[in-house]
Amino acid sequence: MKKTLADTLAARETMYVNCGHPMCCKSTKLDIRALIDTLGPDHGSMHWDLVGLFGCASC
Repeated sequence: MKKTLADTLAARETMYVNCGHPMCCKSTKLDIRALIDTLGPDHGSMHWDLVGLFGCASC
């Protein structure tokens, strides 16, 4: 069973995205509701579902 953004929101879970650059490592809390508005409630919420959607503004 695929875990979706709607599942994550319903479970009241918190998600963060982290910069992978070793000199930065910035961490940002994700707004699950905004992701649902953009991607839809059935979009996956696991690492591989989201990894290509973000870039670090600090780097």
